[in-house]
Amino acid sequence: QPDGIDDRLVDGSPVQTDGSGNYTSPSLAPGIGTYWVVVDSKTVTANAGLNGAPFADDVWAEQTYATVGARCDDGTGTTVELGAAGACYGGQVATVSDDATAGMPPLGGPVFFPVSGAGGAPASAEHVTRVSVAENNVTGVDFGFSFNPVVNTRDDVDDDGAADRWIQGSLRQFILNANAVVGAQSSMFRIPANELVATIDGGGGTVMLIQPTTALDPITDANTTIDASTQTAYTGDTNSIVAEVTTGPEVIVDYQGTVVGPGFEASANNVTFDSIGVANVIRSGQNVEGAGIIVDAVNAATVRNSTIFNSHTYGIRAYNGADIFQFLDSVSRNNGLFNNGGDGVNLTDATNATIRNNQFINNNGFGIDVQNS
Repeated sequence: QPDGIDDRLVDGSPVQTDGSGNYTSPSLAPGIGTYWVVVDSKTVTANAGLNGAPFADDVWAEQTYATVGARCDDGTGTTVELGAAGACYGGQVATVSDDATAGMPPLGGPVFFPVSGAGGAPASAEHVTRVSVAENNVTGVDFGFSFNPVVNTRDDVDDDGAADRWIQGSLRQFILNANAVVGAQSSMFRIPANELVATIDGGGGTVMLIQPTTALDPITDANTTIDASTQTAYTGDTNSIVAEVTTGPEVIVDYQGTVVGPGFEASANNVTFDSIGVANVIRSGQNVEGAGIIVDAVNAATVRNSTIFNSHTYGIRAYNGADIFQFLDSVSRNNGLFNNGGDGVNLTDATNATIRNNQFINNNGFGIDVQNS
């Protein structure tokens, strides 16, 4: 086990990858033997680049691929060693953030530890592959990372207080990554099945329940998609569709009736929310805080196949010059718990809206309220 008990750092580690991700080990003495190869995920950079230097410590890539010998979460919360190259979502344990540099300076590239010896390999490293070295060179010990996976439901504590990143593989971290990395970003939900819990939307099934401790960060970079249908593809259709109740999303963001929102805020052009649930958002001051989703002064925002319920104010509000807003094939119900004017969908100073094939149930205001739009 890479537990730091009988492992030591190989002289010459870490090594730096080149621009294509290639690397070569230092001299391995005594050479023949078994080694752990460890990657520090905080040093993984985006090929597309960042939207500016201030974003450098916002980003945190998550593992998606590994080769034979890698230690990976098997999709049920159990760590296994891969017998063939393939998917490796979340490293050793999807709910744990990588801390490969525990007790050491930043690694900057792959690091090598003999499995036997004396010293302290980072037991808290998440991206680890076992490599057996005989007389010939070993090649192709590859790691794959992406800034798009959501591999856990956590939002409890800051796992890197020294930087602006949050929790590796979390929904909030995806938003931070999407805001920072140049170009279009689409979430890839791969939360292990052991995190399924009873749904709260009346669907009668099980869901991945994400409970933010504060409002999720606004989406500030264009062409960002939060697509929870990718979770359905990973763990199956676990939540039932119930007419006038729920679209049956497999992921629900639950503010628990205690956390001030909004649930999601789109502050950039061409943002999409697909197949997600948003519930129990409250307000403390402004009405927009208590909305499930707000679309503020942007072009081309879409909400589809989603369920928004039990918000203090609006289910969804598009306002302040929002243009080309679409709300499609969704359920907005029981919103306006704090405000009798809380609508299923509120359009204020919004243009070119399409609202089609939705169900509006028991909202305290109007199902659809159009003002100056």
